[in-house]
Amino acid sequence: MLTPLNPMLLFDHRYDILPPVVLKSESRFIRAKSLNGRQTVRIPVVMNGKLAYLIGVVIGDGYLSKAIKRKAHGGGYHWKLVVTGPCNYVSRLQGTFLELFGIQGGLWHDKRKTDTWQLRFGSLLLHRFFARVIGISLGKKTTHGAWSRLELVSEFPFHFLAGLIDSDGHIGKKYIGIVQKRLRFLVRVRRFAMLNTGLHFRGPHVNSRKDGRIASWIISISNAKERLRLMKSISQLGVF
Repeated sequence: MLTPLNPMLLFDHRYDILPPVVLKSESRFIRAKSLNGRQTVRIPVVMNGKLAYLIGVVIGDGYLSKAIKRKAHGGGYHWKLVVTGPCNYVSRLQGTFLELFGIQGGLWHDKRKTDTWQLRFGSLLLHRFFARVIGISLGKKTTHGAWSRLELVSEFPFHFLAGLIDSDGHIGKKYIGIVQKRLRFLVRVRRFAMLNTGLHFRGPHVNSRKDGRIASWIISISNAKERLRLMKSISQLGVF
């Protein structure tokens, strides 16, 4: 049985005036919209491989914005989900988000870097889904805390690892690594991989330093047989 997701968490009486309007309900998703929005969003109610992959991507190279007060358009707040990467990468993700949630998002060029783009979503319900139902914390990456609800993706471990590797990983000739600023999260991922795939990541080890301080950590697989098994498993997923 697939891991259930609780769409009731989209509504929190402490902060929300009214719950979202459910337009359609099926066994694996609901179709809903917020009362103050025109956009309809497809919300999964059970975990699936492509969602597990996107969770890895958002944790790796994305973030959920904190509340930003609007200065126009009737007030209220901005709620954004942002994923960053090369143009062909975020364009591919755009199609995956469209397939899962029925919304496409917009592409924005990050002028600070040559080939870096942002896939942005301004959907309140999508933001609430990843924040409340999936449990990803708000704000850009920090060295403190980490996503701990790995049980949600335990049925799709290779999809989740693929998302992390695609967004925040390195595939070299002699190793495959996952890089994060969050040490505790990598410790959890290493344990998760061992329990659910049998793969043995080494580390975490220091990956980089900035101004004498540790800037990022890495866990990696250097064993040739395990690298081949990981890449073969990922190539057969069909989420790309």
